Amino acid sequence: MFNFLKKLFIKEKPAEKNEIVARFIAEKSKYKREKKCLTHSAFIPPKNSKEISVCCILDIIKSPQKIWDIAVKYVSSKILGRGDLSVEKIKEIKSDSKSLSVLINGSPHKRHANIKGFPAPSERSKVKAIAISLSDISTLVLRNSE
Repeated sequence: MFNFLKKLFIKEKPAEKNEIVARFIAEKSKYKREKKCLTHSAFIPPKNSKEISVCCILDIIKSPQKIWDIAVKYVSSKILGRGDLSVEKIKEIKSDSKSLSVLINGSPHKRHANIKGFPAPSERSKVKAIAISLSDISTLVLRNSE
């Protein structure tokens, strides 16, 4: 019921291709310090979902504390870092011949967006391939390094 109401009242709009989005992480197993990127497991959608949550940060990229404040308030007080990704590069990744999309929905905060277009959760190998592609284009930013 909640998802139905959510879709009714929350209008999504596509993110601009020059936008930068951040995928927040709270586990050491979700990043590779030596490769300066997130692991593919950071990009696996939650169970029974075909999307992952991100935060639009282009206009605050030079104010890292604002980014971390959003992460702590809306994701976890134990945020370790984030993976920054270009929307333009995300849209180049294909899922069953369709490009992934980044849609801003403004809920639970105005910068919230989702990367959509993952295959069905039952298609594990396809989901993993997309997660690996997202990992490859991510740039690791550790919370205590800025």
